[in-house]
Amino acid sequence: MFRSFIFLFSIVLIYFSSCITVKQRTGDDYYEQLQYKEAIPYYEYVINKKYTDDVLVKLANCYRITKNYTRSEQLYGQIIQKGKNEKKWFEKYLETNRLDSRVTRLAESCDSIQLFFKDTALYEVKLLKLNTGNESNYSPAFYKQGIVFASNRADKDLQRGNKQMEDFNLFYAKKTEGGNWLDPELLRGEITSIFQEGPSAFANNFSVAYVTRNNNDKVKIVTNTKNENVLKIYRFAATGSEFQEIGEMPFNNSDYSVTHPALSNNGNTMYFIADMAWGYGGTDIYKSDFINGTWSAPKNLGKTINTPGNEMFPFAPNDSTLYFSSDGNFTLGGLDIYRSEMLNDEWSIPENIGAPINSSKDDFGLITDSTEMNGYFTSNRIHNIDKIFSYHKSPPIFSVSGKLIDKATNKPIKDAVLKLKADNGTETSINTKSDGSYIAKLLHNTSYSLISSEKNYFITSIDFSTKGKRKSEDLLQNISIEKMNFNKPYIWKNITFDKFDFKIKPQVLKEIEKLFLLLRDNPGLKIELSCHTDSRGTDKDNFILTQKRADAIADILFTKGIKRERIIAVGYGESKLINHCQGGIFLFRRRISCKCEN
Repeated sequence: MFRSFIFLFSIVLIYFSSCITVKQRTGDDYYEQLQYKEAIPYYEYVINKKYTDDVLVKLANCYRITKNYTRSEQLYGQIIQKGKNEKKWFEKYLETNRLDSRVTRLAESCDSIQLFFKDTALYEVKLLKLNTGNESNYSPAFYKQGIVFASNRADKDLQRGNKQMEDFNLFYAKKTEGGNWLDPELLRGEITSIFQEGPSAFANNFSVAYVTRNNNDKVKIVTNTKNENVLKIYRFAATGSEFQEIGEMPFNNSDYSVTHPALSNNGNTMYFIADMAWGYGGTDIYKSDFINGTWSAPKNLGKTINTPGNEMFPFAPNDSTLYFSSDGNFTLGGLDIYRSEMLNDEWSIPENIGAPINSSKDDFGLITDSTEMNGYFTSNRIHNIDKIFSYHKSPPIFSVSGKLIDKATNKPIKDAVLKLKADNGTETSINTKSDGSYIAKLLHNTSYSLISSEKNYFITSIDFSTKGKRKSEDLLQNISIEKMNFNKPYIWKNITFDKFDFKIKPQVLKEIEKLFLLLRDNPGLKIELSCHTDSRGTDKDNFILTQKRADAIADILFTKGIKRERIIAVGYGESKLINHCQGGIFLFRRRISCKCEN
């Protein structure tokens, strides 16, 4: 009886295990054919029976692509939660090897892994239909009405006496106005050879090409003293419909590889990678400038960009932005794509552009249009074979939120009306809730002013902007407003004068600017601008001096546009001492005060 039970139980286990495998394979088939909706029920079945990282990621992608953002967010959250224990294993490894900076970076990335999935729902990623069969396609470059890419696909023009020419060559795929792709065509001329052609770049309206190729003597590959065949960048010029070789770049070297060319917009700066022995890691990114007809000596982009790992496939959509791939930074796995900006003559810390462009596989060779919202990249996320994908990114989603608070009591102000003014001229009213909180949606690349104009309070304005921000964000802007206390002086301690002088010091101008902003933002406000001295000096001299000081401040406010009827400038000398001191006793010296009037 017991043996029969064990046998029956084993049969059930085998059945369920087999069923899960079949469901997963069916889901994978639909997924690879981009039939995401059809793949969902099969993947749901699998994760309900057995957790696997690969299936969970694919299922999350399916829901995102089919616009079920609520479910996709839940699944991405589960993926992040599953990764919580990974940091301890990195830290355990570092106990035995503290000097491994790559593992240190990976350990640090565990704390920020959720940021990689923040804007996933904004992307639409598609496998290009020009990918067919099991051939590898990688490293797209913009060319005429489409892209040029490296591929090991078969082609009738690659036959010589029934002998297939070797490995990778460059193909041009044209995109029609309707968004379809024509069959890729082999580039003509000497740009196609018996050697391997790899990443390329084009200049001068596509009349010049820079191409990665094996070091060769036009007949066979050439090895160096270490018996290595390095890669070099070669230059080609278009003659009619064909490209003819001009020669190799002057900074090529037979001791190390120089490859992956990318050009600035004006074509006068070339970024490329090399595995020079004195670099920061495996391969680093360098640049060379075309000056007075000559390419300059290569310059390493530095340790902010380059790591002990491999930096590869640079691309410059403009003169201050660089995309590249790396396996030495914070990654989701393998090569990830990063973005850096030139700020104050220095490259910013590279930003992982996140999922779904980056994945647990190798993602590299990204190119993008001038908006950086559309482009192409390479990934081996399907069957570990390099394929070219397109992407479109919608603008990030922004909002502003916070609380309106009474500055004196620190209590929230409910049922208040805030004005949100955008630099495009639009204006929105926002009501605060019972706890003083508010929230409003914002536009991308827009500057705003948020204004509180509650009765009996000083008008308060806060400026902020979404310009330059690339990821969705809720901007926190708490507003603290102050009640007007009419006929009570406000002592402006930072507006001071030198002894026996009425000239405005440069450092005081910032404080007068604050006073100007107070008047500008509160157009109904009138003030008495009072100036005082200590009890030293004669009464007559002090009256004259303080009046000159008050007038000097008022004149600056007038020149900035404040109407004269809104300011009364009065010099009190020592007749109204701020600290109530007389007869040579003094604490506050050479200061002004303001008194608000209804």
